[in-house]
Amino acid sequence: MNLLTGTVPTVWFDGLGALEVLDLDSNFLRGGIEGIGRLGELRRLHMFGNGFEGTVPADIGDLTALEYAYLDFNNFTGTVAPAICSLKDDTGGSLVKLAVDCHVGCACCSPCFGLALEH
Repeated sequence: MNLLTGTVPTVWFDGLGALEVLDLDSNFLRGGIEGIGRLGELRRLHMFGNGFEGTVPADIGDLTALEYAYLDFNNFTGTVAPAICSLKDDTGGSLVKLAVDCHVGCACCSPCFGLALEH
């Protein structure tokens, strides 16, 4: 936790294609996270416990090296895109765990219990 506030500008993702871990857990960030699919080498995405909203960005499906994505305890709505589900390890991808809030439609997410998930 860094006590970051505000929105995440898309320029944060410019020039960071080699980044492997993005940990923004437990801050006060809000808005969307458009452009995150530009982090082509990302393996771990931690955005748990913020105020992100809108749909889970479909361009997460472009992160073919992604192994863990913690997007729960935010304000996402809608349904997780099939492109993200295609990253799951049981379909030949590398994604082991995908955590979103229970009210977000997701056919491929890790089980949701309404409590903090172990990271």
